[in-house]
Amino acid sequence: MFRLTIVEDEEIIRKGLLTTIDWESLGFTVVGEASNGREALSQWEQWHPDAVLTDIQMADMDGIGLLEEIKKRSPQVEVVLLSGYAKFSYAQKGLALDAFAYILKVDLYEEVEDVFTRLREKLENQAVAACQPHLVEEWVRKGEIPARAAGSSFQVWIFPTFPKELPPAWDKPPQNIYHGVIGKYEVYLKTFPNLVKSEPGIWKGLGFYSSCRHNFQELRAAYDQALLLTERTHLKPLLSTVRPLPSANDLWKWALYDSEEAFSNSVSQSFLSALTCQDWSGGITEYRNILLRSVESMASLSGGDTGVSVLAEAIGETDRMLSYLAVAEALRQRMVRMYQAMKTRRRQSSHYIQNACAFIDKNLNLDLGLTEVAQYFYLSPSYFSSLFKKETGKSFSLYVQEKRIRKAASLCSTSRLHNQEIAQLCGFKDEHYLARLFKLYYGITISEYRDSHASALTP
Repeated sequence: MFRLTIVEDEEIIRKGLLTTIDWESLGFTVVGEASNGREALSQWEQWHPDAVLTDIQMADMDGIGLLEEIKKRSPQVEVVLLSGYAKFSYAQKGLALDAFAYILKVDLYEEVEDVFTRLREKLENQAVAACQPHLVEEWVRKGEIPARAAGSSFQVWIFPTFPKELPPAWDKPPQNIYHGVIGKYEVYLKTFPNLVKSEPGIWKGLGFYSSCRHNFQELRAAYDQALLLTERTHLKPLLSTVRPLPSANDLWKWALYDSEEAFSNSVSQSFLSALTCQDWSGGITEYRNILLRSVESMASLSGGDTGVSVLAEAIGETDRMLSYLAVAEALRQRMVRMYQAMKTRRRQSSHYIQNACAFIDKNLNLDLGLTEVAQYFYLSPSYFSSLFKKETGKSFSLYVQEKRIRKAASLCSTSRLHNQEIAQLCGFKDEHYLARLFKLYYGITISEYRDSHASALTP
């Protein structure tokens, strides 16, 4: 958004300009209002506008006087003049002083969209050439870089905050540089007003730049690419082991750890290993989405909040992060919090078998064994086994097997999934084992069962 100041001596008109025009849709946010030119200049440094909409006829410095002063102080600021009188001399004087446009108040609502759309386009092009930090940062973070800004070139350099020096070619303070900090890294973005030819390369093994020519939309991809290379370089020496991303069964085993530190380290090693071992062509968004699958599986194991609400919170927390390491750390911390809450609930539960049955029903796809489930609820296997049979009337293994067969039957009658997919979802080792148990339990084959329930799948 570009910053707009409105200067008008009649309060009712000024308030009307503020409330009746959708400035945001035009690409502007109003940062200040004033009743005359002198009042506007007194707040100039605080407002720091990109554009000014000002009436011409005002007491104590009129619009023409304000325009003259603005061009002395900040010649890049654009000024739109507003007048209640169709006097050619006003327009002539304003345009001579480099005003962007002259609008009559009676035509304001017919002309404001056209004038400020053209003004936004001009300011965007100026921002590209001058690389105004607050605008470039906003475009990059939102991924909403204006298509009309195409035609400029960019170099993105990202490296740790040490060493404290610029790339060799930038020994002197350069022009058109955006400097920012993302996490522990410094980012330099250099713009060129015209297309240039440059070769991307490595700077001392840590710095990286990418030249984005022809398409300004590539800037966000350059950030992702530069961050990935830099963070990998920084991370590899710190990884003691390489661990694949956890499956649901891995998380199920890790959830049984007595040590929170052991659980946290396992999650951290797997998340960071993925960063170094996989090529994330989809950038940070792809990396985050893959890690979110582990968060969803952990939510199912924890038995607390629904996976949907946990995912929504995790997405909101990491949505604007521009660092792979920051995403990994935020999601690791969320999983540790779920682990802590899970342990607290399990220790405080007085209805062990009821909760165990609910846990089994919800996680039939996992490799569920009596010893692990007993450990999950802090009971000895022998005590858990006798208590389970007393409460349910069935052995643990028979209960799990029946639940899996019933879930498989439900999927056969309500979905078009293949037998292999159903076996996976229900926790069977393969489709052949599922087929044998299904025939023993129902007395007919899976195909025959499907045929008898075919009407349920008819569109």
